[in-house]
Amino acid sequence: MTPAPPPRRPRPLLERLMRGALPWAAIAVLGGLAIAELRGSGGPDEGSASPRLVIDLDDGTRFDLANERGHVVIVNFWGTYCPPCRAEAPVLTRVWRSLRGSGDRLVGVAVDRAPLADVTRFARGLGMDYPIAVGPLALLGDFQVRLVPTTVVVDRRGIVARTLVGEVSDASLTRALEAARRR
Repeated sequence: MTPAPPPRRPRPLLERLMRGALPWAAIAVLGGLAIAELRGSGGPDEGSASPRLVIDLDDGTRFDLANERGHVVIVNFWGTYCPPCRAEAPVLTRVWRSLRGSGDRLVGVAVDRAPLADVTRFARGLGMDYPIAVGPLALLGDFQVRLVPTTVVVDRRGIVARTLVGEVSDASLTRALEAARRR
């Protein structure tokens, strides 16, 4: 006859947490902190001169930010592969339509490897009827873009008024546009 195993003692709470939910909770908190850090950084410093931006647009024209002095310009860095970029497309389209006739501009700069024609077709499918370009990778470094979408609002003097990292809302973009117009 074999002896009976000793009775199982209940695991202490700390041990149960260490084997169960605690590691996952820690990963979630640290991941959230990393995302918050990324969202709070990137893009050119507000109050600094805008980096140089010369790009070919989907309508065949060349856009030079330096030629836009006297107008507010919104530059949105986005990607066809980016769900938040697709989600903010209606907001950007509404703002673009409100800008018509004011001289102020909105330009979408895709950070894709696809040809401009393919990116434009994709953008139009999302209702993006504002000017689109495909930016060279060097442009990301110039504008300090670490995460897409990143939206840079440049005031009439060519100074960065606001940098919005992550998906923009109607309210946040409208506030940034109004702030740039007051400068």
